[in-house]
Amino acid sequence: IISGRIYSLQVSEVRGITYIVTAGGGAPLYPMAEREPGQVVFAGAYHFVVVTIDGDHLVGEAISITGELLDRFERWAD
Repeated sequence: IISGRIYSLQVSEVRGITYIVTAGGGAPLYPMAEREPGQVVFAGAYHFVVVTIDGDHLVGEAISITGELLDRFERWAD
């Protein structure tokens, strides 16, 4: 999975592991050239990510600068 200098939001799942590339904070955005293996989300949008942890429960939300929810994910500890 490529995770360097790709200015966008990308979420991939490979072998039960979630990979998040969150690089939409100011540099010029990149369009998606081709889908990466396991990629489930792509957004060429300026954004931020909020992660909330409550005990063994994690919630992540990627939100565009206009307030649009780009992605939401939840995980529980095993």
